[in-house]
Parts: sequence; C-alpha cells; structure tokens
Amino acid sequence: MSRASYSSPSISETTLRKLKELVADAAERLYEAGMNVLPLFSNKKPAFIKGETYQMYLVKRMDREFFEGVTLARIRSMDRPWRNVTGIAVVCGMSGVVAVDYDWAKLGLPEIEQRIERLVNDFGSFVYIERRVGIDGSRYGLHAIVRVPNAMTTDFRVRPLLNLSGEFNVRNYGLINVCPTVLTVDGIISKYRRLSFVRLEHTYYDEDLSVLKRVVEILGGELNLKDFRRIETNGEVRIGGEPGKPRLGLKIGSAIRDGRLALRALKAIGEALGCEGFVAVIEGIEHGEWIVPYRILSAEYGDSLWRHPRSTWTIVENHIFRTLAEIGVSREVGKEVLDIVRELERRILESSVTVERSMKNLEKNFATAYLFKEHGHDARGACIYKLLGMCTRVDCQDTFLIKVFSNPDVVRRAVLRVIEDARRGAGSW
Repeated sequence: MSRASYSSPSISETTLRKLKELVADAAERLYEAGMNVLPLFSNKKPAFIKGETYQMYLVKRMDREFFEGVTLARIRSMDRPWRNVTGIAVVCGMSGVVAVDYDWAKLGLPEIEQRIERLVNDFGSFVYIERRVGIDGSRYGLHAIVRVPNAMTTDFRVRPLLNLSGEFNVRNYGLINVCPTVLTVDGIISKYRRLSFVRLEHTYYDEDLSVLKRVVEILGGELNLKDFRRIETNGEVRIGGEPGKPRLGLKIGSAIRDGRLALRALKAIGEALGCEGFVAVIEGIEHGEWIVPYRILSAEYGDSLWRHPRSTWTIVENHIFRTLAEIGVSREVGKEVLDIVRELERRILESSVTVERSMKNLEKNFATAYLFKEHGHDARGACIYKLLGMCTRVDCQDTFLIKVFSNPDVVRRAVLRVIEDARRGAGSW
C-alpha cells in the first residue's frame, strides 16, 4: 500500500476545500517566516510517494519553487493522490524552531492537565502551544514551540522529574505536525488546536534559552544542554565481530563494477532490512543530495570505560562503507562512492572552515570501514536515523549495522537481485 492510498477524513467536499485553503494559508505564513513546511497526508505521513525524496529539506532551506510546486500544490489539490493532504509539518531546527514534544498529555492526569493550564496561562502570550484533540473530545499530545539560536547544532536533553512513561523531549530535528492539521487515524478524526494566544510564526525568539528551560520545568522536566543521554546496550559493546576481520565475508560484491550500481545495492539492502532512514540517505545521494545534518554526538556504550565522541556524518559514512566492504565490493568501486559523497558534502561545507577536517574524516572513515574496524557505530536502541527524524518505525530498536550483521541471507539475496537485474539490463554485462 502506498502512502497515497489512505482515505481522507469523512467530511464534505465544501468543508474539505475550506480546510485545504486554511492549511495552505498557514503553510504560506510559516514559509514566509523562514520555516520549511511539508504537506501531510491525513494519516500523519509526509505527502510523498515512492521514488520521491524530501529529506534534503530537513537540513537546508526550501526554495520557493519547491514550496509552491509541491507543498502548496499538494495541499490545495482535490485530485488523487493529494486529495488526502489535510495537514502540514514544520521542520524542526530550520529557522531556529525547537518543539517540546509532550506525549504525557495523553495520560489525562489531573497534575498533567494543571501543568498544561499553567503553561498556557503563564506563557501562552508569546510561546506557541497546541494540542491534538479528537472530535469525540479525547485529548492527545501537546507541542510547545519557540525559536532559538543554533537550533540545529545544540544538543537539547530533557530529564523527566516525574515517574511517567511516554515521550517528553525537545526536538531540533525531524518534523512536527502543527495546527490546522486534521488527521484520520484508525477511523478517528482529530485535529491540532492552538492553545496559546500567539501564532507559530510570531512565537518568541528565546535568545538565552531561559523561556525554553522554564517551559520544560513547568511540564515536569529539566533541560540539560551539556550532558548527553546515557545509552544502554545490554552489555553489547562491539557489533562488528573480531576487529580487522569481516563479519559477513560475502564475495558477491566483487561483481559490482561501478559506484552507481554499488549505491543501488546499498538501497536494496536497506529496503530488504526495512531501514527507512538508510534508504532515505541513499536515495538522497542518488538525487544529488547529502541529507544528513552534521551534529557531534557523545555516547556511553556498555560500561563507562568505552566512550568516544562522534558525528552523525561519521556514523552514516561508516554504515555505507562498512556495508560495501562486508559484501565484497572492491576498494576501487568503494572509492567511487566515496568521491560521490565527498562532492555532496563539499556543497554543504563550501563556506565552512571545517571543510578540510571533514574531508579528512571522510577518508579516515572509508579506510577504517575497509579494515573492518569498529568505528563510529550507534548503539542498540539509539538508531541514528530515528535521532535525525528519518525513520517512523517505533517498533524497531536495532541499528542499521546490527540488522546487516544479523541477516546475512537477506543481505545476500538483495545484492544478488541487484546484480542479476543489472546483467539482464545490460545483456552480456
């Protein structure tokens, strides 16, 4: 089933047209305020179909042509498949947007409701606050949004002070659904309702983060900008097998003779393993875009003796090159992929003093991967693609390389399928 096949909310033609114009108007105002805005199907999914990509706009400013030709056009269209587009999402990080994602609001506890009421009363005149509600009166999660400096590079962490389960964090990556979005999930219609007295495009610019900290405190948490989240890995430190030796040791990749075919093989592996984020990265490369935002991470694996700082680029680069090495793709072909990635990264770093260092890191990550050494992995339960908002699979706790190493037969079949397709397409290839 494609994303476009979901049914739209059960509302009249006239009401649907009015809703779409309301959503389009909001999207226009938010875009003009400097935010990237994407259209949503009524099931909360971005309004794109298989083969299309939008992930580059998670890390760079959306051009007017794309906004009008895609976002606005799909919102306003009454034709299939865009008839079901009844909402919008703002890209967190871009234009300084950070969103407190407060799923505890779903619990409906008296203390939670009192905290939300206090937040609206104390900050609703300059902090954008909204809540998702059902037409039956049921209440769901809450978003509190402000704009801050360095949103894409600051690492926001929330330490909950209440013993409750659910999501409570500050998001500076990925998408956040905003009013006036209307959804239909499992046949239930709901909408995002603004609780504050200020619109999102006019929300407060929190230069010293004092307001954001206070918002988090009122909701029952503590904002920490220095410490990094502890990541538990069930005692599993290394996931790549014995250092210096391949884990899979597949030889079939030797039949892959060029970088483009290598990318096709990587994409096929990602699809076979069900890794949305990795597939999105490879599709971005194929479309001439490096969609991975650059962030420095620090994580604690297993015991406290083995830790290292790493960047999001290092992790994703290692996924790419380690997988090529594991399936037997030659270093020469691997370098073709390296050259493609290098060029795409340079476009992002053209005006940055970190270009030379980043390019050296890229070469190092390539060499390390082909030596089958452990370097820059994300830990179980802390998938880099979920962290960057590129994956919607809440049921999956494994990282990409854990999937690769745990499913050698799946990887083998995916690569052989790509090779066979290439042979058929090229005759005596």
